[in-house]
Amino acid sequence: MPFLRSRVSVADPKVRAAWTGLSFLAAMVVTSAAAAEVTLAEKDGWTFFADGRINTFVSVGFGDGFPEPLPVPLDAAGNPTRQDYAVLGSGAGWSIKATTLEDTDGNYFAMRSRSGFMGTIFGFGLKRKLTETTTAKGYIGVWSTAEAPNRDKQQTLSTDVRVGYVSFDGPWGGFVAGRDLGLFGRISTETDFLYGHNFGLGLPCMDNGGNPTCGHVGTGVIGAGFGSGFAYSTPSLGGFTLKAGLYDPVRILGGWDKAPYLRPEAQLAFETPLGEKGLVKFAVEGIWQKLTDIREEPEEHDVSTDIWGVAGGGRFEYGPARLGLSAWHGRGLGFYTALQNDPVMFDLAEKPGELRTFTGYYGQGALVFGPVQFSLGAGVATVDQLEKDKVSTSLSTYKSQTGISAGVFYSVSDNLVVGLDYFRLMMRWYGARNHHFQDPDGLDTDPENDFNVVLDPGVINAEKLDIDFINAGVTFHW
Repeated sequence: MPFLRSRVSVADPKVRAAWTGLSFLAAMVVTSAAAAEVTLAEKDGWTFFADGRINTFVSVGFGDGFPEPLPVPLDAAGNPTRQDYAVLGSGAGWSIKATTLEDTDGNYFAMRSRSGFMGTIFGFGLKRKLTETTTAKGYIGVWSTAEAPNRDKQQTLSTDVRVGYVSFDGPWGGFVAGRDLGLFGRISTETDFLYGHNFGLGLPCMDNGGNPTCGHVGTGVIGAGFGSGFAYSTPSLGGFTLKAGLYDPVRILGGWDKAPYLRPEAQLAFETPLGEKGLVKFAVEGIWQKLTDIREEPEEHDVSTDIWGVAGGGRFEYGPARLGLSAWHGRGLGFYTALQNDPVMFDLAEKPGELRTFTGYYGQGALVFGPVQFSLGAGVATVDQLEKDKVSTSLSTYKSQTGISAGVFYSVSDNLVVGLDYFRLMMRWYGARNHHFQDPDGLDTDPENDFNVVLDPGVINAEKLDIDFINAGVTFHW
């Protein structure tokens, strides 16, 4: 599986054939004539090749620290007038979390040297023709990052074999078996890669490092994610291509214990050129997975639920102009990648927790003039409230994550690109339900004994977090 190729190379304004995708935290898989696989050796019909990239960015972030709950007011007698509450995400490593330890006012400020939208990648493969029309290929991709996790110099850098599969391609289509990119989420992340953050950083995702960064993933883009499975792609039939796969099921840890069946995902795409200067591509995608929970009492029946999602979008290119639009919706998906293990996905108060519903919208434009590319994008991901969330006096849940981005990238050569990009992150919470204590008999002075909780209109405080990131760096790719 060749990595890191773009239909729109900033080194060449011509339209180039490409196939693209992306994982959670910005993993992209694409091909093009602009930067083909590097052949290392050929012998007895076998071809040994390599591809990859190394990039490093200076990233400066500044803005709000993670929101803290408002203190509980006291009455004249010194008793609390309401309950304490928590802000979802506080004290946990899931989702984007700005530390409150960066300055004395609890604001966020951090300067990092880190990998960009894609980390350090070394890919190696072997391929050969089985027949005159069918080619077999084995590929392994090793991923790492420049920055140490948790800013700890003594900590070993995280490295993983992100991809490892065998594929077969011919006039009948293509078949992949092993660990590879999923199908749901490709159209939105493809757009982000091609027109937004191929050679940028975008959203850092999290402050502790150890992963490639997000681009617009989490703020309107849903990442496809990597997993073990089997996928078949038809040949192009009048511009239409159908990809369908079965993937290793994902458990939702802490929410649903069991995922008993392989997960189907699919994408139907249509792509056609516009003369010699452009193209149009549209795609629709789907995902489904059954989840069950084993009851603690033998006499209780196991319960089950479904994760599902639909997505769609398109890309348009003509001359120097590029434009991509996408949207997605579904239950139990998460903000970042389909089926992420994230407590934002479900109700934490019960087990198994009811799944929340997510929606995302994303638009990305670019102008390509020879070796220079200008990019501008915006997206938002929202999560609906459960009925319990609307009356919860103890928890403020996530509402949305919005991102605005801009960038300029200059190709010094076919293999070296410098980039400067900006990203503004805007997170919002719903706020815990407003309420007060009420003593039913008027005699008790201890609200923790038999005081009732009375719901009031509105919320205590709808929390927010706004952070700006400025990133500059260099990418060497082959």
